[in-house]
Amino acid sequence: MTVSRLLILIVLLSSAMELQAAKSQLAQRIRVFIENKPEGEKYKINGTPLYSSQVLPRFYAHRAFEPAWFNAQGELRKAAYAMQAYIGTVWRHGLTDKAYHSDKLNILFENYQHNAEPDTSLLTIIDLLLTDAFMLLGSHLHQGKLQAHTIEATWKIQRNAPELMLDEKLEKAISMQEVPQMLEMLAPGDSAYLLLVQKIEFFNSILDEPWETIRSEKKIEPGDSSVTILKIRKRLYSLTYHPGDTTSQQYNDELLKTIKRFQLHQGLHPDGVIGPRTLSFLNRTPEGYINTLKANIERYRWLSEFPEKRKIIVNIANFRIDFIDHGDTLFSSRAIVGKHYRKTPVFNETMTYMVLSPDWVVPPTILRVDVLPQLKKGPGYLNEKNMQIITTSGRPVSYESINWSEITARNFPYMVRQLPGAQNALGRVKFMFPNIYNVYIHDTPSRELFERESRAFSSGCIRIERPLELAELLLSDQPSWTSQRIRDVALSGRETTVRLKQGVEVYLTYFTAWARPDGVLEFREDIYQRDEDIVRGLAGVPSWL
Repeated sequence: MTVSRLLILIVLLSSAMELQAAKSQLAQRIRVFIENKPEGEKYKINGTPLYSSQVLPRFYAHRAFEPAWFNAQGELRKAAYAMQAYIGTVWRHGLTDKAYHSDKLNILFENYQHNAEPDTSLLTIIDLLLTDAFMLLGSHLHQGKLQAHTIEATWKIQRNAPELMLDEKLEKAISMQEVPQMLEMLAPGDSAYLLLVQKIEFFNSILDEPWETIRSEKKIEPGDSSVTILKIRKRLYSLTYHPGDTTSQQYNDELLKTIKRFQLHQGLHPDGVIGPRTLSFLNRTPEGYINTLKANIERYRWLSEFPEKRKIIVNIANFRIDFIDHGDTLFSSRAIVGKHYRKTPVFNETMTYMVLSPDWVVPPTILRVDVLPQLKKGPGYLNEKNMQIITTSGRPVSYESINWSEITARNFPYMVRQLPGAQNALGRVKFMFPNIYNVYIHDTPSRELFERESRAFSSGCIRIERPLELAELLLSDQPSWTSQRIRDVALSGRETTVRLKQGVEVYLTYFTAWARPDGVLEFREDIYQRDEDIVRGLAGVPSWL
């Protein structure tokens, strides 16, 4: 071997040894950081919290504390740059890049690129921040950034999801150089979610458009002509509706069809009359639309995928109930939901039976607040409502035997039952899915309320417009329960319990925006005023994983 070749070999070996030493030094720094966290404290590096405190140690221990985002030469991998770029796009999912160390990482990347020999301290910080960002973002995309019950106290839908194993997913993503693809896979993959993401992208694209508030002192009807109509045409065009001539001030038939379609998509009566509520939706700004979409995208992530089997879904904000079997909607009906101060909770349980011609034992809150004050006025209320006072064991108690002058909401020892019949608050049938809220689906004698646009009138239960049709569908696998028999028993005045052969999962949900399969976006009024809390939470500091 010549001297020159020997020198080259020595230089190469020396360089390799230096690289290995640098890599070992970086691994050692990561090990020291991971293993020397004070007990009871969270991980922080240079004052920045690392939120994935559970999975971070496991990830690095599995790879012997070797850096994840630097190659053997101490250079940032392509995956690191891909991760940095992806963080800048998370607004599409209703998230904020600052939650994933974007500000710090941008500065650190710049320091790295302008430093010919970056020290291991800088490399350690970059590696740990990128890993934490992946873990945090993966979790948020898959199951939401916020813990549902801390934002919406009554959101109790059970999520049946296995452990994410984010450490394994990151290892695979880096080895295959598919970090953005892996993160996208962790988000809900069905078309409904992806359409919401696309709508955020659309409204983001028109954020800088002028968005004048459209005002009108009177209702606008077909045949009218005004400058306001011109503004409405332009607004509809901006929202991707096609009202025809955007320079016309005439309210013609073409505009009427567009307005009716717009009203339908907002849950309004499609009468074509442009009144205050229609104008309110037309005046919603792109930022307002984005915030509504953010809140509902987050709600979507809180859910597991709905099972393919039979299920009943109630969207409280849409005042509607649907019975779906393997993707086919077999039944859809208008619904009445809880008042603002007696909100219908969000949860899921299994429906196991129904009661035809039910009686109604007045719930404690309604008894205390609504019924008892009427009873203290005299016995007429009992007769008028076909009610009776009973003991906790069900024995009737006469009105006259009670000393009403001493009765208060706190010391009333009885219950009140309304007998089956036309006046019964539950109507002719109730559908039972036992739950801690004592909430169920039922008929109602107050049929006129279904004609209202906004139908938050109940004390928490779900009233439906066509209950006997739902009963027929639920009992379709029991031939003895014919349509006629169901109706006869429901009108009999004798309470009859009917068990379902197969339990049906019931989901009471709350969505103020969603995308239909045809891509059309539907919006509803936030009747319980919940969206704002979610939007505020999404902009805030993440929780620890």
